[in-house]
Amino acid sequence: MSQQCKILFLVCLLHFLCKGQTYFNNYYKTGYNNTSSTHVFNNPGDSSFTVFNYAYDSITGYQGLYSTNISKTGILNLKKVLTYPNYDYYSYLNGLKQFIPATNCSYIGTSVTYTTSLTTILFTKINKVTLDTIKTSAYYDGIYGYYMNNLIKFNDNKYYLIGNKSLGPTQWPCVFQLDSNLNIVTTFTIVNPSNMGCTAATYDPINKKLILCGRKLNASNHPNNVIIICDTLGAVSNTTIYPTQLTNGVSQSFYSGIDNSIITIGAKQTSIYGGSYEMYRLQVCKYDINLNPIWKKTYGSSSIINACYDAVMNNDGSLVISCGYSDSTSLPLMNLDGKGVILKINTNGDSLWMRQYNNYVTGIAPANYWETFYGIEKTLDGGYILCGAIVNKPQGKAWLVKTDSLGCIALGCGSIITDYKEGKTSEDNFTLFPNPANDVLNINFNIETIVTKIEIINNLGQLIREEEIVLKNNFINIKDLAEGVYLLRLKNSNSENISKRFIIAR
Repeated sequence: MSQQCKILFLVCLLHFLCKGQTYFNNYYKTGYNNTSSTHVFNNPGDSSFTVFNYAYDSITGYQGLYSTNISKTGILNLKKVLTYPNYDYYSYLNGLKQFIPATNCSYIGTSVTYTTSLTTILFTKINKVTLDTIKTSAYYDGIYGYYMNNLIKFNDNKYYLIGNKSLGPTQWPCVFQLDSNLNIVTTFTIVNPSNMGCTAATYDPINKKLILCGRKLNASNHPNNVIIICDTLGAVSNTTIYPTQLTNGVSQSFYSGIDNSIITIGAKQTSIYGGSYEMYRLQVCKYDINLNPIWKKTYGSSSIINACYDAVMNNDGSLVISCGYSDSTSLPLMNLDGKGVILKINTNGDSLWMRQYNNYVTGIAPANYWETFYGIEKTLDGGYILCGAIVNKPQGKAWLVKTDSLGCIALGCGSIITDYKEGKTSEDNFTLFPNPANDVLNINFNIETIVTKIEIINNLGQLIREEEIVLKNNFINIKDLAEGVYLLRLKNSNSENISKRFIIAR
């Protein structure tokens, strides 16, 4: 090795040593069979991680919750069963945002269990250091079933638990307000639109609004995506339904204060394979605060288990997303090989990198190991910690992977998925130029498209121009509009809305 190469090597090594980053890729048998990890948190005092697990024993039928402490190097330090009087072996998690840090000393969380044919909501408060249960309580009214799967901290003494309540085949979005002692302060039900299943929720601290996302079945039995914005007392200010031809799902939602936008992550069904299996791609959507779509993009291949589950937002507005993924289709299902995936995108939805990881050891094919990342959080050293599970029935294990800021671990960066680029969407069907524009905005269509209506919306979400028009490659006169940022929305001959933003600068 030349002297220059040695110096370069030492400089690079010193850089990584100074960063003090740690890496690991481990399984943990923390409970019964089919264990999954859905929540992971940093502990600033010792840089360790606390993980919450849902476990199910396929032999006895018992199911329960576990809290686990993992050292910063991946060693299992401590494991506790979450104690619910009378419900110890029947509680389970039905969402991805059910535990949150409450104070410097405690976590609070919720789960559910069945009481007769209805669900009971369970509340718990846990010591951060010892993982002992401090307090528990339960809510059961004997009338409705509750699936409350989004816990949001409002301030030190106020929390919102958001999900659904159901009566027979009908369900409604429902909100519980809790205090720090797990007491229910108030509840309210959002009656419009009825039969919406609320799967994700977030809080907009700028406008002081709750943002609820979910699905409502349409006539063809495929869910329409629904987003509801309401205040903290349940008064609805905006509701938008986005019709879909196939099934779409939202796992998590986020508010971005950087550009006052709403982001949802999940999956988009692309086709039916083998006559009965629904095939999905990873999907991320971005909306303005008035629920107008900014962009909707899909990533990776289509497969049965492909979906985004959780994400963290960086200071520049980029997202790092945890996913479950398979890049092949094969029947029967025993031939399917699922892996955990980390996807990073910028504020425009462009893919920056997408890495996949696995940890099983097998010499026999087909593997039939499904590995999925459910939760993700930034770490104190600038990297990411991901939690999930491997399921190879009837056994399962919790799975944690610690990476650096590029999604890499010490042994390498994981295999880079070559087909990760975002899929083409209707927004790719046309371009606007010049942008920024002055007096005229040109529209160039990349495919044959007939536009029947144009709408121009200002940055406040106000519709300022609407015209019925037949438009191919053409232009719009905008000399009467003031300088600023606008949304151009076009409706094509198939009654689809496609839109792009443009800027007027003179």
